[in-house]
Amino acid sequence: MREAGYYVSADDVLQKFRNDNGEFNLGLSKDIRGLLSLQDISHLNMGESSLYKANEFSSKHLRFAIKYLEPNLAIYVRRSLDHPYHVSLMQYKARHHLSYLQSMPTRNMAIENLAFAEFTIKKLQHQREMQEVKRWWMDLGLA
Repeated sequence: MREAGYYVSADDVLQKFRNDNGEFNLGLSKDIRGLLSLQDISHLNMGESSLYKANEFSSKHLRFAIKYLEPNLAIYVRRSLDHPYHVSLMQYKARHHLSYLQSMPTRNMAIENLAFAEFTIKKLQHQREMQEVKRWWMDLGLA
């Protein structure tokens, strides 16, 4: 909801990741998808200490888990840590996610084809826009 501009309490969202003592649940360290979600949430920080702690916890456990993951998932996790979802270009993240989907043993080809088609359309749109900017730049004699 924060992405859409609504204020949501970080403590309310993080409740499901915490144990009875208020600490992050160590059982999460085995749930890579949960840790990746926690990592994504932590980048929507607006100064809350709980989100700083969430980032610390998820980063630590994801970095530790990388060496024990199957290679394609390890690459996906490493890229997610290096280029967080909320601070990366969507096109980069889409390519990153598509390459991971293509490496999975069980694949949903319909979803994969749809995602690839959308990625290609957006890529072509960006190329056309850059050509327009270049043409405009050249017509003004700025180059």
